[in-house]
Amino acid sequence: MYSFLQNNQNYGKRMLSKRFSRQLKLPPLLLPLFIVVLSLVSVSTVFANEIGKEERPFNHSITSISLATNSACPDGEFKINFEFTGTSSVTFTAQLSSSSSFTTSTPIGSVTTNASPAFINAKINSATSPGDYYIRVVVGHGTGSVSEVKTFKVNALATFYEDADGDGFGNSAVTTTSCGTTPPSGFVSNSGDCADNDATLNPATVWYLDADGDNYHAGTATGCESPGAGYVRSV
Repeated sequence: MYSFLQNNQNYGKRMLSKRFSRQLKLPPLLLPLFIVVLSLVSVSTVFANEIGKEERPFNHSITSISLATNSACPDGEFKINFEFTGTSSVTFTAQLSSSSSFTTSTPIGSVTTNASPAFINAKINSATSPGDYYIRVVVGHGTGSVSEVKTFKVNALATFYEDADGDGFGNSAVTTTSCGTTPPSGFVSNSGDCADNDATLNPATVWYLDADGDNYHAGTATGCESPGAGYVRSV
């Protein structure tokens, strides 16, 4: 930048000495100030041209978009497939918003390509709150084509409990978190087991009242613990 300004100052001096010195009749003290102003105008013109290039609309049009899934949890990853017209290489950005008008949005992935079809590896931010959202793909910084809007759901992370004995009831002391409502293998959604090493003892265990021990019961109760004297677990 320093050499650029120097070159422009030298240019200004030459121009002033050859063409403008006599016409302008500037006092000697004002000549350096005029040269600085001329240099700043040149720099501003260069910057304006470069910014203009970035802000010009891209000659691309997004023709279709599809999501590999319609829901994910925070930190969840998925693909967004899309097709477009246009041959030059540009950046496509996927946006997530709680509003279908995208008054505010969060970028969730991008890709730079000139080949259609293409895809974006999207990821939901870990701080995203569960709820209903919208997704779209835009060209560049939003100055170009915008895709159709797709609905999307961000699920809450669920807690599941280990079911070591396979009786359908989990151990509250051993947990894991997972996305969606389907528990991982070996885990269940409830934490009510009273003995996770004994599949016959859980909140659904049936106790039979057989006070005289004749293997005929006079009543039943369910639960982890015996209701009292005379109750057995089988007759």
